[in-house]
Amino acid sequence: MTLYNRKTPRAALAAAITTNITQLQSVFKSLPKKPAGVSPFCTVESGPATYQFSPDENKFGFVVGMWVLRDDADAAEDLLDDLAQDLAQVVDTWHTATFSQESQTDYAMLDGKYDYRVEWHFVTVEWE
Repeated sequence: MTLYNRKTPRAALAAAITTNITQLQSVFKSLPKKPAGVSPFCTVESGPATYQFSPDENKFGFVVGMWVLRDDADAAEDLLDDLAQDLAQVVDTWHTATFSQESQTDYAMLDGKYDYRVEWHFVTVEWE
């Protein structure tokens, strides 16, 4: 049996998102302290992990955040919808990824001056 460190599938998921969602300006493997007004961008952060000792598989949870500046609120909401659809296509076709629960949306102020709309998606990947 092989126990994997979840940074391997997290990096692979980030790479799949980078390759397949071309609207994104950046994909980060954690939330940057100062995004400097980048929009849209994505974060792929570690979430819950389940280690199975039999059969030979590991399940890793990731929180995928889609971040859009709200300079134009209607346009931001439309772009967030487009990014959600693009992510759903990645999850549907990549490795053994699934959505583990409903997404959650919110508003966030980053770096004290950038007003973002964010949607968090909860993705589980089985990694063998």
